[in-house]
Amino acid sequence: MANGITLKWDDSRLGALQGTSAERAMFRALRKAGSGAIKAAKAESNRQIRANKKFKVSRVNKALSLQAPRGATSIEQLAWVMRVKVLPVPLVEFPNRQGRKGVTATVNAGKPVLLKSAFRATMRSGHVGIFRRLGKARLGIKELYSTRVRDVFDDAGMLPAVWERAQTVFARDYARLLPLELAK
Repeated sequence: MANGITLKWDDSRLGALQGTSAERAMFRALRKAGSGAIKAAKAESNRQIRANKKFKVSRVNKALSLQAPRGATSIEQLAWVMRVKVLPVPLVEFPNRQGRKGVTATVNAGKPVLLKSAFRATMRSGHVGIFRRLGKARLGIKELYSTRVRDVFDDAGMLPAVWERAQTVFARDYARLLPLELAK
């Protein structure tokens, strides 16, 4: 998968409606329905991701950004995009606790993992993280990171669930909005 999901409208069968008020009404209804569909896709992605991983809602929302069609003047220019950032997530953002043997972190839902000889620390700058020593004692330390939000999209069943929700919302909103737009 690329780093985003794109919803694009197929306008190949709309030739007979070009230039009519019905085409303008369809354009307005499609634009509104598409915006609702891409927002529903983001919400469903958030639900699916958080069902598998213990990401914070704010982290998932930062990783998923929406792009609506700006300046589109015709149906063929309508396209909605949900971009997924590929940045790794610091391990400290997951539920964790410091113990005598190391840090126990829960990345996957219901599966805590012990990271032996890891420790929580606060840097002089105020940054809090989970670290592990490199090599012998008193040498440098390295911050530990976990999976990325983007990696969850590769799981089986993730994309079909997101697409199904987006299609359902799109069809529902379009069927509701088209009569309203035609009446204008």
